[in-house]
Amino acid sequence: MKRMMTASVITLMAGSLLMNSVAIAAPQQGPSHGNERPAAERHDNRHNDRDERGWHKTSDFRKGGHVAYKDWQRGKAVDYRKHKRLSKPPKGHEWRQVDNRYILAAVTTGVITTIIPSK
Repeated sequence: MKRMMTASVITLMAGSLLMNSVAIAAPQQGPSHGNERPAAERHDNRHNDRDERGWHKTSDFRKGGHVAYKDWQRGKAVDYRKHKRLSKPPKGHEWRQVDNRYILAAVTTGVITTIIPSK
């Protein structure tokens, strides 16, 4: 009985190893294989609204939006310690007053983290 049990366990293990290698070697079937367009035909229009520095050309004043470089430059830097409503900016961020709002945005990308209306 013990021999029969050992033989069946070994057979199951060998079978599972063989089936595993077949599953790994199976070719991938799917919509993305075989019918991709050549690189020359692919168009990426995500960066058409950016200038040569990588900044957006127009501002999108909302959380997660971007400050355009021209708006960043015309806005004045604000010291958060002189304003009660402004918190300490994270590393790489800066408070700017643009038009009638305080904007906390990343210095390198212009991505807006927080917007607070100024009085």
